[in-house]
Amino acid sequence: MALPDQVDNEENANGSSALIVRNLPENIFIDDNIKKDFEELFTNFGTAYFTFLPGFRRVIVNFVNKDDALKAKGSLHEKDYKDCCMKVFFKEEAKKLGEDFLKLPKAEKLFLISPPASPPVGWEQIQEDPPVVNYELLSAVAKLEIPGKPVELVKKTEDIPGIIVIGCDDVDFGSKPMKSMKSMPRHELQTQRPPV
Repeated sequence: MALPDQVDNEENANGSSALIVRNLPENIFIDDNIKKDFEELFTNFGTAYFTFLPGFRRVIVNFVNKDDALKAKGSLHEKDYKDCCMKVFFKEEAKKLGEDFLKLPKAEKLFLISPPASPPVGWEQIQEDPPVVNYELLSAVAKLEIPGKPVELVKKTEDIPGIIVIGCDDVDFGSKPMKSMKSMPRHELQTQRPPV
């Protein structure tokens, strides 16, 4: 079994030059003199930049050189500082997964049903069918020869109402008065409600 220091050194083989220091006294985040004294502990090993995180009672120390970070970690880990035993660890570098940008979709017409605002992991866009157009219905309407004469497209059954289409002339309503719906024969207008 590897010792914690050995594990840290193996993790640092990735090349982390940042350290996380925890278990610090609270006044290090308030008193500037204590803060400077703390920074000197690390700057003795090389040039470093500090990020104080008072909410977590931690400090992130970024060294310019990776070897300086290794030396500082080895010397200062579990060292007593202002009645606290400092714990120093290598900061894990963020791993880059995949490419920086999404790939462009194929240059084709997409009938897209919008995905959720934040798609779940593994979501893939599916190729959807184009909109359904009933060509039989369109051709039947086009074959209507006598305007004004009802044509039954779907025959009525006990459960389903029939579909009747009445073609009309191109009428100039400016010269002829419009016919009232009440003047049309009632049996042609009424359509039975479908079952619920």
